[in-house]
Amino acid sequence: MSERVESSLQVYRDQSARIAEEKIPLIREINRLEDENVALRESIDRALVQTADNNRAFDALRNQLEELSTQTGFATRFLQEYLDGFESRIHVAEDQHYKDRITAIRLALEQPNLTLKERFEAHLDAVEIGLERAEQTIGGYSFQARAIGPGGVVAEGTINVLGPAAYFHGGAASSPVSGLLAFHSGTLEPAVVAFEGPSADRVRAFSTGEDPTVPLDASLGSAVNVRAANIRIVDHIAQGGPVGYAILGLGAVALVLSLVKLMDLGRFRSIDSRTLGAIIQKARAGDEAAALATVKTVRGPVGDMLELGVRNIRASSVLLEELMLSVILRKRPEMERYLPFLAITAAAAPLLGLLGTVVGMIRTFALITVFGTGDPRALSSGISEALVTTELGLMVAIPTLVLHGVFTRMIRSRFGDMERLAFEFVKTISLEQSKDRSS
Repeated sequence: MSERVESSLQVYRDQSARIAEEKIPLIREINRLEDENVALRESIDRALVQTADNNRAFDALRNQLEELSTQTGFATRFLQEYLDGFESRIHVAEDQHYKDRITAIRLALEQPNLTLKERFEAHLDAVEIGLERAEQTIGGYSFQARAIGPGGVVAEGTINVLGPAAYFHGGAASSPVSGLLAFHSGTLEPAVVAFEGPSADRVRAFSTGEDPTVPLDASLGSAVNVRAANIRIVDHIAQGGPVGYAILGLGAVALVLSLVKLMDLGRFRSIDSRTLGAIIQKARAGDEAAALATVKTVRGPVGDMLELGVRNIRASSVLLEELMLSVILRKRPEMERYLPFLAITAAAAPLLGLLGTVVGMIRTFALITVFGTGDPRALSSGISEALVTTELGLMVAIPTLVLHGVFTRMIRSRFGDMERLAFEFVKTISLEQSKDRSS
């Protein structure tokens, strides 16, 4: 056991010595690794700081990129709007002059693989065209192009652009055309608002360089178009077609009958109660001639009624009242004549206008079937008939309706006055006869 203990102790001592020998290098290695660990931690800290700085720089660059992208997008949209609006800002006559260059720019911008730089260069070409036009417009410039002359004939000639106006001179040598250029729907070429007389000669001289002055229309041709649009009243009525003439004929008859009614009402005179009493006193006193002379100064149905009353003044009050009322009954149809026709005219004129509207719309749709909707001039005849007949129908119906109401009211008032005079006449005679019987 002692030997075994001694052997074990020896093993322990050997092992302790070996551990002691190996411990120092391990401690040194641990110290080295700890130093490396500290260095790595410092490197990580520096890397984290650098990463934070890089992230901040990246965010700044990204924000700057977004701002630049926004500015680039704004500039691109602005340049695109400039290109789109260029053709609408220039005179219609200049389309032919800039068409090829603008078309080339648009075709280049439609390329899918176009870089931003190339896109900006294409837009800048459009800006250069605009600047070039601005410089040319100040002093004016000319070019050869086509225009639509009078009668729809395409004419070749010289277009002179001066400020907001464009002048044309050209066409056949036998019938040259000179004037301002304006928009012409349905064609690529502008239309010539032709001048006549000295103005045309001055445009020709300006185009050939003989005279630096040129006539200026401040309305740029609009005044000429407005004058052409102001058609005569006869032509305006003719646009209504047969239905329009029927409405006018009906209105003319209503006008004549209204004048006749005015004449009838103008012959209708009345008297006051004092004059009526004087007539009765003269008739009762036996001076029938004087009473009739006063009655004859009263024109119209009232005079006829009073004359009959004076001639039968000795009759009974019942008979006298019937006689005078018979005059009212006899004269009422005469005074109310033609009023039904005026009422019919006031009701029928709008219906005829509606009929013309339907006819015009049918014609318009028929023209649309043939020509389509591209040419408004082809549809103008049907639309004009549709609108003019309605206008004429209302122009006839409204005054006729007003006149019918006025005449009806006046006639009713006149015959009401006649009935009042008849009752006063009979009442006065009845009172006089009662006094005579009592006396």
